Amino acid sequence: MKSILKTTNLSFSYDKVHPVLQDINLEFFKGKVYGIFGKSGAGKSTLLSLLAGLEKIEEGCIFYQDSDLARCNLDYYRSHDIGIVFQAYNLLPQLTAIENVVLSIELNNPKEKSKEEKAKTLLKKVGIRDDLMKHKILKLSGGEQQRVAIARALSYDADIILADEPTGNLDPDTEDEIINLFLDIAHKEGKCVIIISHSREVKKHVDICYHLVHGKITAQ
Repeated sequence: MKSILKTTNLSFSYDKVHPVLQDINLEFFKGKVYGIFGKSGAGKSTLLSLLAGLEKIEEGCIFYQDSDLARCNLDYYRSHDIGIVFQAYNLLPQLTAIENVVLSIELNNPKEKSKEEKAKTLLKKVGIRDDLMKHKILKLSGGEQQRVAIARALSYDADIILADEPTGNLDPDTEDEIINLFLDIAHKEGKCVIIISHSREVKKHVDICYHLVHGKITAQ
């Protein structure tokens, strides 16, 4: 089986002097949930930014389906091949839950004929009731907002879901629900899910765990 995403000798530094990441070699496969853990400042979010094409690669390579990310159309990559879930949700507060997902579909797949129906289906999949779909984002709980954010990340059928501390603001029960949602996305839908986290609960449930120590990855 070929990896969907791969890093080779990936290194990064913001000031060209102090390395944040050093010689990262990882392979990610569809159908699996990966956890990348480490202390604050360990470089977890930097690694996610590089995998998402949000940060320029300085040294080494990232391959998506054997294509060098440095040579890819990153706008297309970010809007079709990966979905990103942020700790702060990054939803538009002036819009309702369904409007946030519909907007994502419009931006990334304008030819989709039934945008609202697709958005409803995705929101139901992540556990958002019909009545909550019409609520403005700030009227929803943290767990509900995170579910909307996950539905948005799924809205263009990306192969890879990247999640940055997706349970960091949630209570324990809601955290378990969100973890199980990510497991279903990987195991039942065949997506590759990569979670950046410091949560012990997340660590218990991922399929494959890596730890960042002094900018280097070690298997746990």
